[in-house]
Amino acid sequence: MEFRRYENGDWLPKVASSSVAISENTEDQSNFIRRAIYLPPRSLLLLSGEARYAWHHYIPHHKV
Repeated sequence: MEFRRYENGDWLPKVASSSVAISENTEDQSNFIRRAIYLPPRSLLLLSGEARYAWHHYIPHHKV
């Protein structure tokens, strides 16, 4: 599961380009912090407070 927190408090970067939002190269984009945690299959994660409301959270798609 990945978490992103944008410095300006927005959910999306200021640049409205979809290629920027999907880009995995975070060194060029200093307007957000990205953290990833490993969740085993069939696990449960409860989010509250800052983790739920201040961070954008999602499960990235993988083909494998």
